[in-house]
Amino acid sequence: MSWDATRRLLTDRRALLGGAAALGVGGALAALSSCGRTEAPVDEQGRVRLRFATDWRAQAEHGGFYMALATGA
Repeated sequence: MSWDATRRLLTDRRALLGGAAALGVGGALAALSSCGRTEAPVDEQGRVRLRFATDWRAQAEHGGFYMALATGA
Protein backbone atom coordinates (compact mmCIF):
# COMPACT_ATOMS: atom_id res chain seq x y z
CA MET A 1 0.00 0.00 0.00
CA SER A 2 1.44 3.35 -0.98
CA TRP A 3 1.90 6.23 1.42
CA ASP A 4 -0.86 8.27 -0.25
CA ALA A 5 -3.34 5.41 0.05
CA THR A 6 -2.40 4.88 3.70
CA ARG A 7 -2.77 8.58 4.48
CA ARG A 8 -6.16 8.72 2.71
CA LEU A 9 -7.35 5.68 4.66
CA LEU A 10 -6.27 7.22 7.97
CA THR A 11 -7.93 10.52 7.09
CA ASP A 12 -11.17 8.77 6.12
CA ARG A 13 -11.10 6.72 9.33
CA ARG A 14 -10.57 9.83 11.46
CA ALA A 15 -13.40 11.62 9.69
CA LEU A 16 -15.70 8.66 10.23
CA LEU A 17 -14.79 8.38 13.91
CA GLY A 18 -15.16 12.12 14.37
CA GLY A 19 -18.58 12.09 12.77
CA ALA A 20 -19.68 9.13 14.87
CA ALA A 21 -18.46 10.86 18.03
CA ALA A 22 -20.31 14.05 17.10
CA LEU A 23 -23.52 12.10 16.53
CA GLY A 24 -23.10 10.30 19.84
CA VAL A 25 -22.54 13.51 21.78
CA GLY A 26 -25.44 15.18 19.99
CA GLY A 27 -27.73 12.26 20.78
CA ALA A 28 -26.70 12.24 24.43
CA LEU A 29 -27.33 15.97 24.75
CA ALA A 30 -30.73 15.64 23.11
CA ALA A 31 -31.68 12.82 25.47
CA LEU A 32 -30.53 14.70 28.55
CA SER A 33 -32.20 17.95 27.56
CA SER A 34 -35.57 16.20 27.49
CA CYS A 35 -35.17 15.23 31.15
CA GLY A 36 -36.76 18.17 32.92
CA ARG A 37 -36.99 18.64 36.63
CA THR A 38 -40.69 18.72 37.40
CA GLU A 39 -42.31 18.06 40.72
CA ALA A 40 -43.75 14.59 41.06
CA PRO A 41 -47.49 14.48 41.80
CA VAL A 42 -48.35 13.61 45.40
CA ASP A 43 -51.46 12.09 46.94
CA GLU A 44 -53.55 13.66 49.73
CA GLN A 45 -51.08 12.38 52.35
CA GLY A 46 -48.08 13.94 50.58
CA ARG A 47 -46.69 10.66 49.29
CA VAL A 48 -45.22 10.22 45.82
CA ARG A 49 -46.46 7.20 43.91
CA LEU A 50 -43.75 5.31 42.06
CA ARG A 51 -43.49 2.12 40.08
CA PHE A 52 -40.69 -0.35 40.73
CA ALA A 53 -40.09 -2.56 37.71
CA THR A 54 -37.64 -5.42 37.50
CA ASP A 55 -37.08 -8.20 35.04
CA TRP A 56 -36.90 -10.76 37.84
CA ARG A 57 -39.54 -12.81 39.56
CA ALA A 58 -39.87 -12.69 43.32
CA GLN A 59 -36.46 -13.84 44.52
CA ALA A 60 -34.35 -13.42 47.62
CA GLU A 61 -32.51 -10.43 46.15
CA HIS A 62 -35.79 -8.51 46.02
CA GLY A 63 -37.17 -9.88 49.28
CA GLY A 64 -36.84 -6.57 51.12
CA PHE A 65 -39.01 -4.83 48.56
CA TYR A 66 -41.70 -7.50 48.70
CA MET A 67 -41.70 -7.51 52.51
CA ALA A 68 -42.08 -3.74 52.57
CA LEU A 69 -44.92 -4.04 50.07
CA ALA A 70 -46.65 -6.67 52.22
CA THR A 71 -46.34 -4.64 55.43
CA GLY A 72 -47.34 -1.36 53.81
CA ALA A 73 -44.06 0.37 54.64
